[in-house]
Amino acid sequence: MPMDVSPSCRAAGPPLAPPGAIRLLFRHLRARALPGLLLLCAALACAGCVRGPGSLAPDPTRPAAERIIHDVPFFAQEQYQCGPASLAGVLRHLGLTGAQATPDGIAEAIFRPGMHGTLSLDLALYPRTLGLSSRWYDGSVADLMAAVDSGQPRIVMVDHGYGLVSTYHFMVVVGYAPDAVIVNSDRTPLQRLPWASFLRTWDRTDRWTLEVRRQEPAPAPAP
Repeated sequence: MPMDVSPSCRAAGPPLAPPGAIRLLFRHLRARALPGLLLLCAALACAGCVRGPGSLAPDPTRPAAERIIHDVPFFAQEQYQCGPASLAGVLRHLGLTGAQATPDGIAEAIFRPGMHGTLSLDLALYPRTLGLSSRWYDGSVADLMAAVDSGQPRIVMVDHGYGLVSTYHFMVVVGYAPDAVIVNSDRTPLQRLPWASFLRTWDRTDRWTLEVRRQEPAPAPAP
């Protein structure tokens, strides 16, 4: 299936993740066509402190079987709302109800009209306003497989852009197979994306991954 992102859904701006954020911000600035001299200066300044493409740790294995989390609700991603739609599916999977766990309710809180999208930082922090735990990090195939095995969907950001232009997109990983990662994305649930194609676009965001969980109960005080 085609891997280019639907024009009706995009993530706004570079992913604000701990490692690799500077390189992604620079790529985002290039996509906005800043003057060439400024870009050259920024590139020289950052050359010694960012990772180049392909420098992420390799994934030594691929799954030998297929696993799917079948009870993750799916919301078709409307115009510019891939982030809220992805997060809504995960929140519903965790048992949240009401408008705060719908694409429209989430978008009302974090969608940025001027950017025609949702910032990854806003998406990552929103669950905390609902009393949930969230963390974003550089993921791996092994991590995605472990999450699926434990029944925990993960939100990932990929970059479907080309060359100097980035087009960020959120999707929910709900399964895996020997030949594909299985995601809820755009307007189709349980899409199968070949590993090579998926990893190529995921690598462009330093494999940005979002985990959302319920808060662990506080330990009981010692008697």
